[in-house]
Amino acid sequence: MKSFMGRTTKTKKSLCRGRRPAKKQSCTGLSRCAAKWETTEWSDCSVTCGRGSRTRDVYCKLPAKYPNSYICRENRPLQYQECSPGDCMSKEEEDEMRRKEAIRKQGCKPLSRGPCEPSMYQTFCTLPGYEQICCTTCDAQRRLVQNELAGRG
Repeated sequence: MKSFMGRTTKTKKSLCRGRRPAKKQSCTGLSRCAAKWETTEWSDCSVTCGRGSRTRDVYCKLPAKYPNSYICRENRPLQYQECSPGDCMSKEEEDEMRRKEAIRKQGCKPLSRGPCEPSMYQTFCTLPGYEQICCTTCDAQRRLVQNELAGRG
């Protein structure tokens, strides 16, 4: 027999060289005959902080020829896994991050001098419009100043 572009034709025996291949072949020790476990990539973690889980698809890949004759014999790989991307922020840090993100989305560009300087926050931060002009909050400025002072000490 001769196969070309998905078509099979019979050929005279006299035109064939070598020994005729066996009609059946044992799959013992042949990796191309074996069924094997395959997996997709892990999903993203279900949480952005703390403990969560991630998943992937796991399936038994069977040989194309006679797929019903095989099973995956090795242990099935994990389909679910715990993940921990990092510590969660405090409520204050989360609120500050949300405020900054909202301000950033509005295209806020803080003044670089005057009332927006960290050293001036106590004087100006309670005035109406401070968050919009300086793109931050009094609490954030206070923490910034405290961190700067702690770093110098």
